[in-house]
Amino acid sequence: MSEGRAEFLFRERPQKGVTPLMSASSSGDLNNVQALLANGAQINAKTNKGATALMVAAELGNLEVVRALLASGASIDDGDADGATALMVAAGRGNLEVVRALLVSGAEINAKTSKGTTALVWASESGKCDVVVELLNNKAEIDAKSRHGQTALIAAARCGHLAVVHALLAKGAAVNAQDSGGETALMKSSWEGHVDVVKALIANGADPSVKDNEGDTALMKIKDTFLSKPKLSEAVLTNAGLRFAEAKSMGEKTSDSSPATRGRREFNPRGFLTWVAIMIFGVLVAREALLKQEFSGGNYRGDPIALVVLIIAVPISFFWFSFKKRDY
Repeated sequence: MSEGRAEFLFRERPQKGVTPLMSASSSGDLNNVQALLANGAQINAKTNKGATALMVAAELGNLEVVRALLASGASIDDGDADGATALMVAAGRGNLEVVRALLVSGAEINAKTSKGTTALVWASESGKCDVVVELLNNKAEIDAKSRHGQTALIAAARCGHLAVVHALLAKGAAVNAQDSGGETALMKSSWEGHVDVVKALIANGADPSVKDNEGDTALMKIKDTFLSKPKLSEAVLTNAGLRFAEAKSMGEKTSDSSPATRGRREFNPRGFLTWVAIMIFGVLVAREALLKQEFSGGNYRGDPIALVVLIIAVPISFFWFSFKKRDY
């Protein structure tokens, strides 16, 4: 399960302790719900996973049932075993009218799950733009971070939800916020190959020189990969004038750029593969030469000088090809 997205799925997750009221709330049977409540049904009873009738109705978008339960005293901010509330599951499923009803009734808009995620993060990760706007208009904390530092913008950017990204940026979301790994929305969307999101973030001030905890920028993270999705983003960043060399003039020389770091060599996957290819080619050529000499009756005894040169050349060439020089 992802860190933010609604994963309640009452109908799909087997649960023990399901009451008749929950079943009626699930099916949207308002008359049955009212009858059960009139006959003393335990309105806040929970399943073994912590689900209540209100959560069930909220997740499935049964607005009239939600209103009936709230009017009868359902606990609005009760959380399930993971701390998810009715507002969170409704937001994650995109049930706008239910979200509005819960907010009007006083639901805590910035409540957090055990992982620290809010209703806004759930809606953002699920791509429910209308719900995101509604939550923002009701003062949802726009840059609230989960336990692992994920914000609504980072979640939306990673999942490629362009409309949500625009909505969050329009309300002032921190475009360069970093999660616990130091990654930004630009890094996440670049790696996932969400071209339009990358463009939107750049247009709204996303800084390509920001580094994660490993010291990599958005472009540095993707430029040596052979995977297709990140390569889409590399093309976008390049076309936007954010080549690695050009990015330095826009702030790539950060506070850790010093004589101690400039000139240091870092592992270069492409160079390493080139070295391997050269070594294989060299071995094949040498083998062919030996076979020809043996076939012609020659008695190859080896050349000590050539052997010494080979011993020296192999590690030097490995180092030269496999480690690129850092010049920032």
